[in-house]
Amino acid sequence: AWRLPVMILYRNDSWLGPILAWTGTVWPHIWLSWLILVLYAVAAFFSEEVLGRNAGSMGHTILGGTMSFLLIFRANQAYARYWQGRTFTTHLFVEMRDMVMFCCLHTRGGQGKARWQWRSDSTTFTIAEKTHYDDEHDRLASVFLANVVRLSCALGVCFKMHSRVCSDGYCCGKIGPYAKWMTDWDRLRLRGLLRKDEWEQVTTALGILEPKEHMPRRRNDLSERASLLSKFDDEAEPPSDQDGQDFLVNLVPSMRPFVVILFHIKCEVYKYMNDSQYNEMPWALKERFVPTIAKHCSSIYFAYEMVNQSMMTPLPLPYVHLNKTLLCAFLMSFPCQLDFKLGWYANTVIPGLVALALLGIDSIATELENPFGDDTNDLDIIEQIHLLEHECMDILELCADGIARDNFEWKRAPDFIVDQSCKPSTEYLCLKYELPLIAWREQEEAKRWGPDFGTGDEPLAACVEGERVFVSE
Repeated sequence: AWRLPVMILYRNDSWLGPILAWTGTVWPHIWLSWLILVLYAVAAFFSEEVLGRNAGSMGHTILGGTMSFLLIFRANQAYARYWQGRTFTTHLFVEMRDMVMFCCLHTRGGQGKARWQWRSDSTTFTIAEKTHYDDEHDRLASVFLANVVRLSCALGVCFKMHSRVCSDGYCCGKIGPYAKWMTDWDRLRLRGLLRKDEWEQVTTALGILEPKEHMPRRRNDLSERASLLSKFDDEAEPPSDQDGQDFLVNLVPSMRPFVVILFHIKCEVYKYMNDSQYNEMPWALKERFVPTIAKHCSSIYFAYEMVNQSMMTPLPLPYVHLNKTLLCAFLMSFPCQLDFKLGWYANTVIPGLVALALLGIDSIATELENPFGDDTNDLDIIEQIHLLEHECMDILELCADGIARDNFEWKRAPDFIVDQSCKPSTEYLCLKYELPLIAWREQEEAKRWGPDFGTGDEPLAACVEGERVFVSE
């Protein structure tokens, strides 16, 4: 079975392990070019030995120094881009956690939260006792916090989905079968965190153009969900990019799924803002705290744009063209500049080692320039999402918000997702279908906004049960 690439963790104090490694090294990318150059060096050596004369001497010195300088400069720039991507990814998830924590701490709630915050003894006043004091204001606050948590987790999933599509899809206009397959899983998972209208907006913003034969005859939520579920059966495995056809992606500049979810987070914050001039929501977030959340959202958006810029901005073509041209010229001319009288080692092994070093540096620079996606050495964003989900649940428990916490449940992740992370991310978060809370919430919203509020389209949980993925109604 074809296995997914996994970010590799290793011990850097070992010698034998890294030397003998194959997966995750430069060898899978350069072995064919390196083998051709070694055979070329061997042929050049025997030709000179038969002819009894050298093709040249010492002409490679200046060219080698110039080319090496360009290669090292490119490798340094690529490494700087790698750490820039790592830094902004960490910054994005830190800001998301801080935003969730800020909302949980500064949403006033009702009597239950007040008693919990001002309790004198945490050993005698437990979370179970706190629930007896929860009133209508506590339940309204819990609805707001549940929305913030689910949208924050969906934001992390959209970030990963964007990294799968961006480089090939939004730059070149198409993605392979593997990227499309994983993107469909992300969409199915988002259905467990989003309402129907939110999920449709994300799907539209994604911009992947489905072939006509893959589209349902009547495009609706149930048929499209059934089409997604048909891909993830008991023996489901991601296809390789050599199987099947590519999928076209809309290149017209438009709002992407990450920005759609960020917009809905801001809508939730302003919707549940306690403004004494326009509404009566003493349980909600005070107006003076909203600018702080807006700064968190702006910081998240800035980190996303920096990551997006890194993925969509390759090195300038003239620089890459000159670099590769000089590298090719040097590697082809180097064996001809050696004296055949120095023997087979100097004329075959040394050119092979030089080719390995220079091709390897070029391959490393290419690998580090874009550390996002599903390649072996790309950043493990699934681990970051899994950590965010656990921390969101822990924050709700620390705030003793059992109502919001009970809206979520853990589902076991399928094997192809577990294999994609270097950490044991064996589960993921999704919403339960809580009819009592949803019905109660709709009644409260209908009192405020009128009897026509709401459509009843609540998030559906994407689950894995007995090795089969389904969507619970």
